[in-house]
Amino acid sequence: MHFEEKELPIPLTDQQRADLEIRNTEIDVALSVAEEDLAKARLAYKEMTAEIRKEKKENLRTYRSGVKMQRVKVMEYVNEDEATLEYYDESNDLIHSRALTMDERRQYRIAFNKRPDKAKVTDN
Repeated sequence: MHFEEKELPIPLTDQQRADLEIRNTEIDVALSVAEEDLAKARLAYKEMTAEIRKEKKENLRTYRSGVKMQRVKVMEYVNEDEATLEYYDESNDLIHSRALTMDERRQYRIAFNKRPDKAKVTDN
């Protein structure tokens, strides 16, 4: 006779079924504990990296824009000729300027069709 190994369905005994039930319960408990540990580790990682991620985001924004938002002591000046709002520091250096908004133009009564004087070009 020739024997060979084959995988066939063999009925379980009552003891084997009870042992499998106990083992599956142990596995469920171990998985639950592992999931709780993983959740705690993720929370700890998130807390540890939150400040670093925030700093990186700010650094990227600053790098891409080429400017850094910073609190400085300045004086505002409305330049009606150029229709701009200019900011000067204590040594009277121009720090920043921007075009006036429509509301600011109304507030300072600057004509909407007024444009900055352009350099006159003369033909020689």
